[in-house]
Amino acid sequence: MICFILINYNAVDTTISCVKNIQNLKIKEKKIIIVDNCSPNHSGEQLAKKYTNDENIKVVLNNKNIGFAKANNMGYKIAKEYKPKFIVIMNNDMEIKTLDFENALINSSDKYGFDVMGPDIYSVKFDYHQNPQRANNYSIKELKRMWYEYFLKNHLKFIFWVKWYLLSKFISFKEEKKKTLILSNNAMYPLHGSFYVISEKYFKERDTFFYPKTFMYMESYILHYQMAKDKKKLIYDPTIHVDHYEDVSTDKSFKDGYKKAIFTNRCMQESCKAYIDLIEKGGNDF
Repeated sequence: MICFILINYNAVDTTISCVKNIQNLKIKEKKIIIVDNCSPNHSGEQLAKKYTNDENIKVVLNNKNIGFAKANNMGYKIAKEYKPKFIVIMNNDMEIKTLDFENALINSSDKYGFDVMGPDIYSVKFDYHQNPQRANNYSIKELKRMWYEYFLKNHLKFIFWVKWYLLSKFISFKEEKKKTLILSNNAMYPLHGSFYVISEKYFKERDTFFYPKTFMYMESYILHYQMAKDKKKLIYDPTIHVDHYEDVSTDKSFKDGYKKAIFTNRCMQESCKAYIDLIEKGGNDF
């Protein structure tokens, strides 16, 4: 059995499309766990009603938005109860392109003996491959500099107001083009947080998957740090392919670029602080 965990937030159509994609994969037995993070547009209730008679789909409705890490940890704990072979944590704005998915995971597990694996993730929105994210994780010095930069941004919000409301009327801002990072397959890299395959041997040892002290962002780097410290195998397998449509939930929640930037900066500052504290404490804190 393979258990899939999806988080829904205001994106019912996106989640339904993701479920259909999973249902079309070659898998003997599967369970899909949808955790709705208290969507204000009641899309969680819509999903619960749609799948009420499907024994292979479980919809969990949170009474508040507990964030990315905690919502996935909630789904992870439920998934463990089914005693699957693999648990897949994936964003709901993704499409698995490797149709013979179960055999692909078995082959990857046999080849690498991974604890956690990340596939080739192609960002449709930005036209680049998201794995690996970096050759190395962030250093404590880099994290402290990032925290300070986000601290300044969060305390100088008028700069973003100028950018989004005034300059955008006269200047067309282009996002910096992201590039695919080409690295060898024989090392452990920080992998993108949108899609992980978790082996049975790993989830039997762990009651949670993501570090629970972040609301959103930096989860992948913290996971890499924890796994390296614990001498576990985090593997990138480019033979398994996934398309990522990216930022669907945040784009639906924040039509205003200024408000989205403010939300992102606040979450990034908080996540940097959580990561710094974890490193300075020197523990895994699973």
